[in-house]
Amino acid sequence: MEERTTPASGGAAAASEKKCILVVEDNELLSELLAGAFSERGWCVEHLKDGSGVLERLARRPPDLLLLDLSLPEVSGYEILEQMAQRGLMARVPTVVISNSGEPVQISRIHSLGVVDYIVKADLSIGEVIEKVARALAHTTSASRNLKVLVVEDDADLSELAVTALQSDHTIEVSVADSGEKAWEMLQKSIPDIVLIDIVMPGMSGFDLLKKIRADERYANVACVMFTNLGQDSDKEKAVALGADAFYVKANIPIAKLGEVVRAEVEKKREERART
Repeated sequence: MEERTTPASGGAAAASEKKCILVVEDNELLSELLAGAFSERGWCVEHLKDGSGVLERLARRPPDLLLLDLSLPEVSGYEILEQMAQRGLMARVPTVVISNSGEPVQISRIHSLGVVDYIVKADLSIGEVIEKVARALAHTTSASRNLKVLVVEDDADLSELAVTALQSDHTIEVSVADSGEKAWEMLQKSIPDIVLIDIVMPGMSGFDLLKKIRADERYANVACVMFTNLGQDSDKEKAVALGADAFYVKANIPIAKLGEVVRAEVEKKREERART
């Protein structure tokens, strides 16, 4: 596997300089042409020539857009898309597929997995690729601002208060799990931006849930925040040792400020991952 990064050109507009496109294509000539065209637009470009490291790369630091060939050595584009769909990554990483096949059945199958667009290589022009990538980026910019929050809390009254406070911001989507087991089940189906975890719960504790999340690379980009009634230094130290991004005592956070806390912690997590 080879990973190459092409920096944005200096003359591009500031708004596009931060956009990063991951190109997964084993045709070196085509990938060079695409990298050059994208760089001229001011987009940062990374290139992988086989599919073996794609999912790891997406988990480590999701790009703004994935341009994915279907016919790849090691791991095929189909397998990557299926794994992305299972891990809830299709909603987080806009994906444009590029393929040698223009068969309607294949195109329909690919679209059913949640890709943004499909390009047939036989009909390909660099201008068309630029246009479709730009449209995909523009289409997903506003949606990407929405935050997905999973609240793990067994006290129904407290979880209702948290949900009400968070949903007052209409760009925050909230899900609730009343146990660690239920939260883990929900995480298998959809990956949130942040998890607010109570510590004391029946069955799987918040610490146990945090440990499971941090042991799974799929959730490397998820901010994990302990939100609890416990305020002992030993509890905070244990949470940090297990990989918590932050530790808040419920009594110290005005419920109306919960949305601000969530946004701040997600932003901190994104900045941290961008540096790695």
